[in-house]
Amino acid sequence: MGNRKARKRIARLYQRIDQHEAKIAKEQADHQPDFGLIKHWRREIRAFTVQAQRYEARLDQQKRRGRKS
Repeated sequence: MGNRKARKRIARLYQRIDQHEAKIAKEQADHQPDFGLIKHWRREIRAFTVQAQRYEARLDQQKRRGRKS
């Protein structure tokens, strides 16, 4: 995967994290929040975060090897 694609993927992952955090806030504000949904979204946020960190580490590793980013 090229650097440009990796950066786009990272941006999309952080966008998804923001969307899920908004969903959680909205659901928690509800009179009877669905804690199953909240748990699911939090699990997805963790997965998105791990994926983004992996892509960022890959970009950092390429920088250290002297490749342009």
